[in-house]
Amino acid sequence: MPAHLTSGGKALLAAMPPDEVTALYEAVGEVDLPRLRRELALVRKRGFAINDQKTEAGLTAVAVEIRDTAGRGVASVALAMPSVRFSREGLPEWISALRTAAAAVTRVLAGGSVRHGKVRV
Repeated sequence: MPAHLTSGGKALLAAMPPDEVTALYEAVGEVDLPRLRRELALVRKRGFAINDQKTEAGLTAVAVEIRDTAGRGVASVALAMPSVRFSREGLPEWISALRTAAAAVTRVLAGGSVRHGKVRV
């Protein structure tokens, strides 16, 4: 799926330098680059991305980026749900859980390990 449509893809694109995003998308005719830039700025500001039925009708997903030990965005973790179950009120809890998972992956990338759902360094 195109990164600019998915929540995980948007989280990663928002972590990239804007000139790299421009280089990826300026030749793609069906992508409104100014709109994408605005959306990615919002993702950077809030710290998470949302895909509200852009890739599949009835599906909403939220995602945060996973950073490597140097602080670069290298992956993302997302939570997808039927759109009827999505609510703005649930966002703080979901984003907190996603950030916890992303931090655990970053610790593993730094040489830690995961045992029984907990990261040990």
